[in-house]
Amino acid sequence: MRSTGVDLPLISSLTEYYELLDHDLGSAQQTVRSLVTVPLTQNQYDALVSFAFNVGAGNFASSNLLEKLNQGDYESVPGELARWVYGSDGEKWEGLVNRREEEGALFAANDADEENGNTADSGEDAGDTEALP
Repeated sequence: MRSTGVDLPLISSLTEYYELLDHDLGSAQQTVRSLVTVPLTQNQYDALVSFAFNVGAGNFASSNLLEKLNQGDYESVPGELARWVYGSDGEKWEGLVNRREEEGALFAANDADEENGNTADSGEDAGDTEALP
């Protein structure tokens, strides 16, 4: 039973499912690439793509999180993520609390690329040193 009231497309195969997921994930990646104006590590990029995928491009674009991040306030991002834990019914959802904690931890984590001086690029090959956006 869906509680969101959103009509989801019927998916008839696993291949179709992965194609739809790939499309939606690509949209979230493009959202992050186009709106974030500061360099990101791969972990930071991945956390923001997860967040944008979940809340949608419009919510990501208008968020205080994005505004603070683009001002270079990286430290505020995990706390800003933690604010996005309320469902469509206005109640705090444990699943969203858990998701935001994981995204915040990923954003704050040092990754091997960061230690080597690499930052995330288009999200396809973390080995490149070209920074986002």
